[in-house]
Amino acid sequence: MMVSNMVTPNHPFWVKGLGWTRLDELKNGQIIETHDPEIFALVFMVNPLRKTTMTNVAGSYHPSNVFDADKKGVSIEDVEYFSLYEFGDLGASGVMEDNSPSPFIVNNQEVYVLAEAFRQKVYNFEVADFHNYFVTKRGLWVHSTNCTDASSDLLPKI
Repeated sequence: MMVSNMVTPNHPFWVKGLGWTRLDELKNGQIIETHDPEIFALVFMVNPLRKTTMTNVAGSYHPSNVFDADKKGVSIEDVEYFSLYEFGDLGASGVMEDNSPSPFIVNNQEVYVLAEAFRQKVYNFEVADFHNYFVTKRGLWVHSTNCTDASSDLLPKI
């Protein structure tokens, strides 16, 4: 089963055999620790959200670009596919479009996915005096601390 999570680039995950690793430093094939030792999470693709020409809407490179790479230009169009996510004050509020090429048509308006990273204000929190906790139904082990690197151009400008 493939599951996606929207996470800030500097958020650390526990990688088996390596330790705490920022999201933007994860490599395909690494294993993320979960709360259940019988279940593991395999890193398939680190995929930064991209800005679009519509305010509060991000584009995400769709996994079908990887799965169907050998079919492009043969049995399917040779274009990149994206999903569009709408963001509100509390984060992602829903999928607007899924697995379609850019530009999208939303409310009779063309929406293009841009190369620039999508940025949004985020908040860090501490869970009951602990900095490590499990998130999502799959129980990924993450770390909550001040992990920012002031020199990083990957962090949101607030």
